[in-house]
Formats: sequence, structure tokens, C-alpha cells
Amino acid sequence: MTLTQTTPFYCSQLSIATDEQIFGTAVASTTVWFLLEYPAAWGAQALEESDLPSAVKDQLFAWQKNIPGSRLQLIKKGSRLAADQINFYVGLSGDSPARLYRFPLDRYEDLLDLAMPAIIAQENDYAQFIDDSRLYLVCTNGKRDQCCAKWGMPLFQALQKQAGDNVWQTTHTGGHRFAPTLLCMPHGLSFGRVEATEARALVDAYQQNAIYQVDRYRGRTCYDPVTQVADAFLREQTGQQALDAFQHLATSQLATDQWEVQFRTTHDNQIHHLQLVSELSTFENPQSCNKTRGEHVRQFRLCQYQMRNS
Repeated sequence: MTLTQTTPFYCSQLSIATDEQIFGTAVASTTVWFLLEYPAAWGAQALEESDLPSAVKDQLFAWQKNIPGSRLQLIKKGSRLAADQINFYVGLSGDSPARLYRFPLDRYEDLLDLAMPAIIAQENDYAQFIDDSRLYLVCTNGKRDQCCAKWGMPLFQALQKQAGDNVWQTTHTGGHRFAPTLLCMPHGLSFGRVEATEARALVDAYQQNAIYQVDRYRGRTCYDPVTQVADAFLREQTGQQALDAFQHLATSQLATDQWEVQFRTTHDNQIHHLQLVSELSTFENPQSCNKTRGEHVRQFRLCQYQMRNS
């Protein structure tokens, strides 16, 4: 039976109340990020409803369509540009060393001059645009879901006090029910349910190349959902939070709702084998504040963990 929610609610509070699993809920299989500063009001469909020039919209849509694993986020600090130029970042967040490029634009049409395949290939022509910054992108798009504005803005403001100009508001990152949500770039680390009081600890962890608390960790966006879950379980089992502690080797489906995932420890080449099973939740929550009908969601369980020499 599907339940219908008739009283006012926040989807993020329902998610917490039912102890919904946060692992494996990050944007999946995404390794190329386009981050474009656009300080106007955002609609629920931010790019489509924006006043960006038509040619720029077409280019952004084309990149996302033709470049595997790519995604656009509009970003801003407030209602004005952060500087005299428009910030445009390209983040490469694969399982290899992550990289961030920053392009200062005089006008949005300057995007049309960028050779995006060459940038993604990390060709030397664009080496001058490499940026060593660590960015923190907090979803505050209240037109998409009210939870993102209500809990996202306090987190954005708290992070600004810790990381200053490297903190941005951003459009929808998926999973409003885990608000406040944020992305740490360029590594594509996704977190949820982060309290404003945790801002300093999160920034400190990322600056030290570590994953912040695993119970806030939605996953690394370069992985598919099952691998994201296994990564989180592995860090729970080992207590290892270093970003580069493990290398993903393989994810294999053993049965309809069962998988085996393998990682290698980077410093000693030990192989970690994790077997996962998934089941539908007993609870039925709306996935957004804009929905009234509840849905079951997939929840994972670690049924076996072994570590072997390679």
C-alpha cells in the first residue's frame, strides 16, 4: 500500500525520523562538473528557467548530453557576481587524482570559445587555468525543495566563516530529503544532514584529504550507488577516512539484490571484499516536500566483509 501524506511536512525530517540510510544517495557515476556562476533567482528547473543567452544554454545542454558522466550546477554567493568577472569551473572528479579548472569570463558567451574535450583531457593548453582550491557547494534551491533553503542557507553561512570565497550556493544536487546537502569539489564528495555547527570540522577534514563523518557521507559521485554504499561500509569497518586510502577494483552483481565489491588498500595492496544485499524499506516517505505519496526506498546491508592479501 502506498501512503499519502496530507499534513504539512519537511521531507528531510521524515527521512531522519525513519532512520533512512544515507549511504549510496549521491549523484551517481558523475566525473565531470560544470559550475557556472549565475547570481539571479533560480527556478525549480534552474538552467531551463534562467535568462542565460540561448546559445550558452544550448552549449551547456550539449556538453551534458555528449560528455559521459557530466553535470551542470549553477552557483552563486548572493544576488550579485562575486567579482568583476563570471566564475566558471570545470571539476574532474574521477577515481584518479581530481582536478579543478577555473575560467574567469567577461560574459557568458565566452563559454562558447572553450574546447571542452581538450580541457577534460587535461591538455597543456589549459594548464594555466588549473585551480588548487577546494570548493564547498551547498544546495539552497528552495524552488526545487523547501528543505534545501531552510537548512541549506544556515550551513552555507557557517561554511563561509570557515572557507570564505571557496563556499558557494548551488542548484539541485539530488536527495533534498537529506538536506542540508553539499558537494566538496573537485573530488565529488557528497554529504547530507550536515549541521551548521559541523562546518569547521568538515572543512578541516577535507583540507586534510579526509572523508568527513561517515554517517554524513552520501558517497563519492564517481561511483555507482552500490559502490558508494560499499565505500561507506568499508570506511566503517576499517575506520579509514583518508581520501586515497582505497582504490575501487570491481563491482559485481551476484543476484537480483546482492553484490560483491572489491577495493584495494593503496599502501599495502590488500584486497577488501564486501558483499551487500538490498531490501525495500518498511517505511514509505515522500521523496520531496513537493510530493504527497510515500515510496519505499532501497536500503543496503553488509552481509560479509573479508580482507585478503593480493
